[in-house]
Amino acid sequence: MRKKRVAIYGGGVGGLSAAHELAKLGDRFEVHVYEPSNGVGGKARSQYLPHAGSDRGLPGEHGFRFFPAFYFHLDQTMAEIPLANGRRVIDNLVPSQQFAIARNGRKLALAKRRIGRGTDTLTDAVQLLSTWFSQDALGLSSPDLANMVYAFTKFMMSAESRRAQQFDHMSWYDFTNGDSQLLSDNYRVVANTLPRTMVAMDGRRGSAYTLGKVCLQVLFLDPLRSHSSADRVLNAPTDEAWLLPWYDHLRARGVQFHFDAALEHLELKVTETGHEVEAGRLSNGRSVDADYHVCAMPVDRMASLVDDALAHASPSLDRVRTRLSHLNAWMVGAQYFLRQDIQIASGHVIYSDSPWALTSISQAQFWDDKDASFAEKHGGDGIHGVLSVDISDWDAVAPRLGRAAKDCTREEVLDETFRQIMDGLNRRENDVLGWDDVAYRHLDDNIKFGGPENRAMSNDTPLFVHEPGTYQYRPAAQTEIENLLLASDYVATHTNLATMEGANEAARHAVKSILRREGCVARLPRIRALSEPMVFRPFRRFDAWLMSQDLGLDHMFDLGEVELSELLAQAERVSQKVSLPRMRAFVRQMSSRSRVRGSAPRSVVRAQSAFRQVVSSVSRAEFLASRRTFTMPTRRRSPPIPAREGAPRAAPSPSELPPAI
Repeated sequence: MRKKRVAIYGGGVGGLSAAHELAKLGDRFEVHVYEPSNGVGGKARSQYLPHAGSDRGLPGEHGFRFFPAFYFHLDQTMAEIPLANGRRVIDNLVPSQQFAIARNGRKLALAKRRIGRGTDTLTDAVQLLSTWFSQDALGLSSPDLANMVYAFTKFMMSAESRRAQQFDHMSWYDFTNGDSQLLSDNYRVVANTLPRTMVAMDGRRGSAYTLGKVCLQVLFLDPLRSHSSADRVLNAPTDEAWLLPWYDHLRARGVQFHFDAALEHLELKVTETGHEVEAGRLSNGRSVDADYHVCAMPVDRMASLVDDALAHASPSLDRVRTRLSHLNAWMVGAQYFLRQDIQIASGHVIYSDSPWALTSISQAQFWDDKDASFAEKHGGDGIHGVLSVDISDWDAVAPRLGRAAKDCTREEVLDETFRQIMDGLNRRENDVLGWDDVAYRHLDDNIKFGGPENRAMSNDTPLFVHEPGTYQYRPAAQTEIENLLLASDYVATHTNLATMEGANEAARHAVKSILRREGCVARLPRIRALSEPMVFRPFRRFDAWLMSQDLGLDHMFDLGEVELSELLAQAERVSQKVSLPRMRAFVRQMSSRSRVRGSAPRSVVRAQSAFRQVVSSVSRAEFLASRRTFTMPTRRRSPPIPAREGAPRAAPSPSELPPAI
């Protein structure tokens, strides 16, 4: 039987993940990867600087690699990549135990990343949220704490349909009530800057749906998981610890790589059932003939390929071109190679007052091993540490310069970034870091400088960002064109975030579509939705039912915040349109946790009131089930679901994705 030929355009994490899954069926598929550059890895690959004291050179990076505990698909892939010493790539992940918040002129605040308690009941879950946000590092007051816990609990009680259709049209900052005058400045810092540790967007720019899901995983659920740490990092530069072993493994499995081969055009042909890709045209003049074509490239590059013919054949690709191509941000890395290893924290540091939204990690503490120190393996003579920094906001003006990072030269970017780091770490009585500590420095090679003043002109590897109202336009892995698939981080997935995990999951969805068409249903790649506390499932189900009935009601969590007369009127409306058996079933679910008895609709009022007491009585020292109430800040009502201008389909949700296997 002839092997089916699969062409994968892009050798980043998405493309390599697709090749990895197809290589498991080497008897059925011939896999070719076409990569525009001269190496694999995309944004993840290392960038070595020539240095006489080091064998390969100093290890620069696009940015530090960060592996939260909620990663499932990427972990599974890494566990299947062998190393020369008999171990697996997954063994090269090491834990970080804390994160820190650095604010100008203040003492460095350290926060634990592990709670280590279970969530058997609703009260346990809310209490754990309170425990996490009450850490001294965050500096939240009791009203701040109550408001943050309220927002997270409301999110966990919301159906996916409400999240995708309503919360996606709000920013995370608005969803968490960031502008309330009753909350502290520290609260606004936390609400706006914590998402920066995960993706290059602050709380004001990111969708509440996307950031809510990820913040729920990273900030709350990850510290409870079975890993030794909620956060993990690689124990060596990315190429050495992961990408080169992966490349060797795929080649051994028969995957063929073609470098300096960028896709420039897709040629279509009409079939009896629609359209197919006939060939792919490369920058080197070659034509690629394949049974399946998988585009594993960033959203801006994919958008540049979509011509009128492709847009006509695939409305989802037309939306990529018209709705998503501009949704990107510059999140790139700078490395400062130090004459001494300065361990600021055992994990990531957030510089919450930095204009350019900086985060950093001291790498040497994670790269040392039993056989050799950092200097012996990576640094060479006189270099004992490296501070890896992510610069996430290139449009904000730095007051000291009067310019944004995009208006600076390479040297100015490196200078000002280091000054902002020193602003956050150094205090009058204790200087942690100084200019004399820096031996060499490096800025991501993907930033291109030029023009008459040698300013930053372009970024070859921008990061896709999830602005409010854009989730409905994200495509599925399988396009309307029969043999054209997408395997990149902007695809609609359970992960719902532009990360390595999102790219890996998108690749699995693409391969799954191919295998279904080829009848290989017994060997489908495993796909899993993000887990959430089971105790909130009944509330999510009820909220899904509320959304499906289109009763015009706010979230059930909001019912307890209106005047009693309005609440009773809402309950009466529900009782007129909802069957009493379903209402009583919901009341019984509420009663099992709130100790409320009775019949609808008055029981709904009592249940909502009791549940509101559980959440609103959050404080640092009080048990959450106590009866003492807490005055919540005045909150905005959830906005109505907006009409989608020319939307060709309903907003996708995880329920529309292929089922988890």
